[in-house]
Amino acid sequence: MLSNTINTVTGYQTIVRSDCGPGALVETDEMYLLIGVSLPPLHVNNKKVAGVTEDAKIYPSLKGKKKGDQLQLGSKTYTILSVS
Repeated sequence: MLSNTINTVTGYQTIVRSDCGPGALVETDEMYLLIGVSLPPLHVNNKKVAGVTEDAKIYPSLKGKKKGDQLQLGSKTYTILSVS
């Protein structure tokens, strides 16, 4: 599983996205989301990093979102600061 995740993330290095979809790195005011992979708990720059696979329940609410959009996860609302 780890090898598959590494290969997927490596393949995403050449993808440039402006919306949430596979390969996107989404930064919110409180966390980073890497779309397309499942990740163990990580922290980068004092923010949580989470992987969101395309079959995750929250993926439909992320799909197509762009910088400046609001994202509702549970009872919290996040602002998308960047998508790359």
